[in-house]
Amino acid sequence: MKNNILRTLCAAALLVPMLWSCQRERIEAEATKISGPAMHAAISGTICGSTSNAGIADANGNQVIDYCSDGFSQVPCGPNPGLWGAITYAKYTNSGFPDANLNIDVTLGAGWFTTDYAVLVGPTGAVVTNGNLPVVNSNYLIGTINPFLNQFSIDLPLSATEYPAGCLDWALRMNVVQLDIFGSPLPGSNRTLYAYDPTGAGSPFVIDHCYDACPSPVVSSAQGICQGCRAAVTTTFTGCNSVNVSSCKAINQVVIVYTDCSREYHDNLTGSNYTYAAAAGKTISHVYVRSGCRANSAPSSQDNIDTNGFTYTNVLRFQFDGPCRNQACN
Repeated sequence: MKNNILRTLCAAALLVPMLWSCQRERIEAEATKISGPAMHAAISGTICGSTSNAGIADANGNQVIDYCSDGFSQVPCGPNPGLWGAITYAKYTNSGFPDANLNIDVTLGAGWFTTDYAVLVGPTGAVVTNGNLPVVNSNYLIGTINPFLNQFSIDLPLSATEYPAGCLDWALRMNVVQLDIFGSPLPGSNRTLYAYDPTGAGSPFVIDHCYDACPSPVVSSAQGICQGCRAAVTTTFTGCNSVNVSSCKAINQVVIVYTDCSREYHDNLTGSNYTYAAAAGKTISHVYVRSGCRANSAPSSQDNIDTNGFTYTNVLRFQFDGPCRNQACN
């Protein structure tokens, strides 16, 4: 009977580290499956320039893990306990050109999991700090992570003014825990950590970085048919600041409508290909092009729309929307 008890105890002793290992692998596998660096490109779009790196540290700037466990309780850390983790970040386009995203991928040290975070982009100035630490106020995006994740990804929207090249500050604070073999937080393991870059200007807990411009989308479309007096017209928008207009017939007029709903008229044209740049401080919403005949395919009332006081009788009026189309502008 003693032998049976001894064998049971030995089996249990072997089973505990196996359970701990399996539990950790399961949770971390779930984290990798639903978030992290592998998926953020699909969320954000096209990268604008290169990816950069930052560390993770506690409020004292310590990047080395200071709490170790055996799956049940705290134990002394060995000579190489590892780092709190690492962060990669980059600016990406998103579907709402000309807006962009700042993507932040966080990977914690093995066995550590994030429960919640507060993150901020400070596009109009420096992130406010108290001493070195960023001040978390209502401007921060607060996120709760459930289930806890060892690895997660954040997409922060940037404004249209940040689509071109430029510099901006951001800060990330996160609360983390270590879990026991049952997936519950270990008492005393709670830590507050920060994105950390000791080489940056100002606070090492505020990541100040300059980013490349995001690529301008090129949007081309065609309308009409080149037959008889009728015209086939094509426009190509390069971002929201340039448009090329071409036709198989003479182009009579191009009207550029800006996102503030103001208009710019190019009248009494005779060529078949024109390129226009947006006026200073303006963004193109859409354009109207007059070329070819109506040939009963449009109402005669369009002869008097956007003519700027000129006469374009029986000339077909095409409308082409750019990537920054403002639906409020007619």
